[in-house]
This record gives sequence, structure tokens and C-alpha cells, in this order.
Amino acid sequence: METSITEKKKQSLDLKNLGNKEVGKKNFEKAIDYYTEGISIFPTAILYSNRSLCHIKLEHYAQALKDADQAIVLNPDYCKAYYRKGDSLFGLGKFEEAKEQFKKVVFKRPKDLDSRKKFIICKKEIEKIQNSLRLAALVKYTNNSTNWTQYEIEKSYNGPRMENDTITKEFCEELINHFKNYKKLPMRYTLKILNDILILFQTLKTVTDVTVQEGQNITVVGDIHGQFFDLLRLLEVNGIPSETNMYVFNGDIVDRGDFSLECVLLVYSFKLLYPEHVHINRGNHESAQMNYMYGFYREAEEKIFKEIIPVFEKIFNHLPLVTLINEKIFVCHGGLFPRDDVTLDEIRKIDRVRQPPQDTYTTPSLFTCLIWSDPGRAKGRSTSPRGTALIFGPDVTKKFLKLNNLDLIIRSHEMKLAGYEIMHDEKLITVFSAPNYYGTSGNKGAIVRFDSNLKKKIIQFDTVGVKQSGKYGFSMF
Repeated sequence: METSITEKKKQSLDLKNLGNKEVGKKNFEKAIDYYTEGISIFPTAILYSNRSLCHIKLEHYAQALKDADQAIVLNPDYCKAYYRKGDSLFGLGKFEEAKEQFKKVVFKRPKDLDSRKKFIICKKEIEKIQNSLRLAALVKYTNNSTNWTQYEIEKSYNGPRMENDTITKEFCEELINHFKNYKKLPMRYTLKILNDILILFQTLKTVTDVTVQEGQNITVVGDIHGQFFDLLRLLEVNGIPSETNMYVFNGDIVDRGDFSLECVLLVYSFKLLYPEHVHINRGNHESAQMNYMYGFYREAEEKIFKEIIPVFEKIFNHLPLVTLINEKIFVCHGGLFPRDDVTLDEIRKIDRVRQPPQDTYTTPSLFTCLIWSDPGRAKGRSTSPRGTALIFGPDVTKKFLKLNNLDLIIRSHEMKLAGYEIMHDEKLITVFSAPNYYGTSGNKGAIVRFDSNLKKKIIQFDTVGVKQSGKYGFSMF
């Protein structure tokens, strides 16, 4: 018997309510499932708008935009759909277009203070980016930008000290407490670290080969996003880097949080202290476009000086894209590729010393996929809701591992409520190390630790509860 329209509406409404409950629990993926089922029964503007919100929370801005547009098609008078469209466009960095959507909401609802606030934020972001781009066009990178020798240490300074301008273990340990107390590092030391790390990164290859020997372990750290105090919590739980306690920081150290500079200076200091035992991959946020959008460049300008931006751009351009552990574990920030025949040799030949290519799903480069792709549950490949790179299934992972004689992929790039997720027949792990992301997500942080036999241990940890975002990498959502 055919279901009546009234019954379909009721089923759809019930599914919407179930989805709303999951949103309240911040379980956005489950909420999407309910909204999608409701749409399949009886599509409404509210269902598409609510699903758009979930995709925004998951940073799937391209899919969020599609849902917002569909909500507008179904009900052109539904103000919240324009609001979601504005949020989606903002997430994609299309601030001018986002501003126009919030303007529409303000016109229809003059008393909507939240839309008015976001309209003003868009205007400010447009101005900031224009100013930053003008600066980038005027300032060319020169060695003088990191000419640390022209700066002296003030006599009143009582923080960590280098030994003959060289980083020591004591310097790194004292640097933790120094930053923990919201103190700045002298300009001489800041520029010395950046100068030396650039020189070191310039000697590295696209793929870093690491061997974990007996008596050693190695820990893969996911996104940190400027949450310095949670980084300290991580190091407290797992121990600071050493010759036996090795680390791979798997990209997205910066942006969104307000202590990105402190995070990179500490991680870079440990890298300089233990160049063979601390490793750093590039994430999608180690790029100029993302740094302009999500706060790191504004933070660097304020805490150092404006001319430092091209220095960071050059440093990030030299970051490796992959760490290969004991020839068996493939660690990258994003994921896999549009072809099944990609080999490690081909990856090693990627020209990484540049800004990531601006390509789409139809022609994603290997470079783009390594920092942007995501795993999915369905077989094959599909368009990414992020609007770049792709979604790859368990069959793609299996083929890649078999072709390259690998056992496991570890990647980051996605917030998970548990701090991690195991997928693809346990052949792929997502690890995310920024607990309570943005101060609102309620997720745990996690790291993945391996011994010399590659036996894994997943360690979860909670946020320390200190406010770590809002000044530079504010949340629109």
C-alpha cells in the first residue's frame, strides 16, 4: 500500500527530530544519516538546512553549500538557508559572497544580531586579506628577514637560554614553562629557530624514511591547530621527544587556535634538537591561503613582525609530505589518490617546494590528495564534500597498501569525537590531537604510538580547559 503524503511528512519529521538530538550530542555524522533518510522520504528546506549545518561543523563546506542551495530552491523565503549558505561560503574562503548572503538575512530580519555580526566579520576579513596580500606583494623574502644576529638578548630577560646560540634539551624544557606562562621568546631566539629550521627542512626529501629500532618507540600526532596547552598535555601524557621517544607531527600545527606560534616554535625546537627523531609532515593548513584565512599570519604579524610572513611561507613549502615508518606504515595528513597505480617512487618525486596546487576533484594532484583527501566507507572514489581532492574507499586503501608492500595508513585532517577512528578493515587510522576543537566540539584528543615491532597503542586525552581560540582563529560556527 502506497504511503500517503501525510505519513511521509510525519516520517520525515520524526527523522529530523532524531537528527536534531544527535546534533545536540555533537554527533554530526549520525545526524547527517537521519537528515539524509528524511530527505529521501519527504525533502524539506529545513532538512537540507540542518544537514548543511552538520557539514559545516565537519568542515565539509562544499557539500554544506550544496545543501543550503537546495534548501533555498525548496523554500526561497527560508532565511536560515541563506544563513547556512553564508557560513558555507565563509568556510570556503569566499568572504565577498558570504557577506552577500548575510546581507540578505539582515535585510529580511533586521533584528537578527547574529547575521549582522557575521556580515561585519566578513567585511573585516575581506579588509584583512586585502591588507595581507598587499604586504605579501611588497615584501620579498631575504635572508635579512631571519637575521637573528642583529638582535641582542635584553638584560632583564629571565627565560630559557640557548647555549652558544644552539638549542639544548634544557632550552626546550624551559621553553615549555616559558610559553605556559604566556611569555614571549626574544626576537634573537625566535628568528634563530626559524632560520635554522628552514636550513634543515631544505635538506629533507618529500618522503621521510624512519626506522624505529629496539628500545625506541614512535608516536604519530594529529592536528594541533594552535592549541598549545593541549599540546603540553599531550607531551605530559606521552613524554617529551627524545632519542628513544620519537615523534611524527602529522601537519596542521597552526591556524584556528591562538597559540600557533608557540606550537611551531616548540615543535621546531625539538626537531632541531633531535633531527633524526622528530619528524614533521605538511598539512593543508601549512599553506598561505589557509594561513591568511584562519589566523596564523595575523598572529605571526602581531607576535613577531609583518615581514616574517614570507619566511613562514618558505618554511612550510619545504615540509615533507609523507613519513614512512619501518617501510610499513605510511603517514600523511590527508589521504590517497585518483589512481590505483601510484607508487612510493612516484610520491618521492613530487615537487613539494611550492604552494599546494589549486585543483579540483576532476584533476587532483598527488600533492593535493596527500594533504586534503579523506577516507570513506563506500568502495571506490567520490567527490569530496570539502570541494577539493577526493573521498577514497576501503578497496582503494587495500590496493595502495598491496602495491607498495605496506601494512597501514595513518592520517589526520578530520576531527573525531574519540580523537581517532579505525577504518578500512583496520588498515587505516585517523588521528586528531586537538581536544575540544575550537573550544566547542567536545571531542577527545588522541595519538598513536608504536614500538619497534610496530605494535600500536592508541592514547586518548582530554583538553586542559584553557581558552585557546577566539583572537586569531575565531570560529564563525
